Amino acid sequence: MGSVKPLSPEQIGALKKFIIELTATRKVCERTRQQYEKTARRYFDRPEDALLTSSKGTYYSRKAALIFVAAHRFLTALEINDQLNALKSARVLKLFFTHTDGPTALAAGSICPIDAKPKVGKRKSLRGLPLEWREQMVAAAPSRASRDWMLLMAVAGVRPEEIAKGIAVQPIADGVQLKIQGAKIDRGHGQPERVITFHGPLALMLAESGERTIKAPSANSVSLAAGRLGRKVFGERRSNPVSAYSFRHQFASDLKASGLGGETVSAILGHAVDDTKKQYGSSKQARGLQTTRLISATRAVKVLKKSGFSPTRTAAGASPPRI
Repeated sequence: MGSVKPLSPEQIGALKKFIIELTATRKVCERTRQQYEKTARRYFDRPEDALLTSSKGTYYSRKAALIFVAAHRFLTALEINDQLNALKSARVLKLFFTHTDGPTALAAGSICPIDAKPKVGKRKSLRGLPLEWREQMVAAAPSRASRDWMLLMAVAGVRPEEIAKGIAVQPIADGVQLKIQGAKIDRGHGQPERVITFHGPLALMLAESGERTIKAPSANSVSLAAGRLGRKVFGERRSNPVSAYSFRHQFASDLKASGLGGETVSAILGHAVDDTKKQYGSSKQARGLQTTRLISATRAVKVLKKSGFSPTRTAAGASPPRI
């Protein structure tokens, strides 16, 4: 946090009053406390990362954990005159509350910033990115694991959940073959398994390390890695941040411009319904020079209604007192 500006007695008093009021209404069992501490260890130093989710449930669970831990850490920090951790705790509380004080702040804590943010269309995350943005992301990856994740998303547009399940990589002539265990497969909506071959520069990079299974500890670890790397390479881009799903939108755009049939495009994306692919990308945003071929997919793609897709071209919280 750099140099720490000490809190004034007035700030300390106002914050302490706020925290005591907050903690008095939040009692949890030991099991929940341990889970809250586990979440806090992951996000306390970078609480903004806790907002990197599209799930309200995930947001609320992280928020509850961080508020609970921050409140107790703040009081502990005051007891031992630890200004640094007092400020860190205040920062967490400030992020997860709106700019009001006292009881009004507590009441406003139910507001979800995910809903408050303007919705950004899936295709808009590609706006303003350079032609070789995926290559730049791969080149900037800080570790072999994150590089493999970026390559998988760049080559195949896979979901973070699919990387968490494990993707089998098999080098082939001039490219790579992937066996993907699908996500979102309940009620017959997705492809439980699909096998696809890819030919192109990024596919060759993925094949360089040989036959293996690439797996992530969790889908969230992939999403966080992509979000951090996107900010590092392209800056904050607050209206159109680069994320793990930016790769998927780009991949779908390339597929739609490739001349492949609509049902094939859907199966490659892991869908079992033809109409679903309209949510991803646009042929006008295609930037790839890759050849993609579907080898097999578990389910036949259903055509629920006439799709609007046709290939158009070919292209490879309340705030505690302010401090």
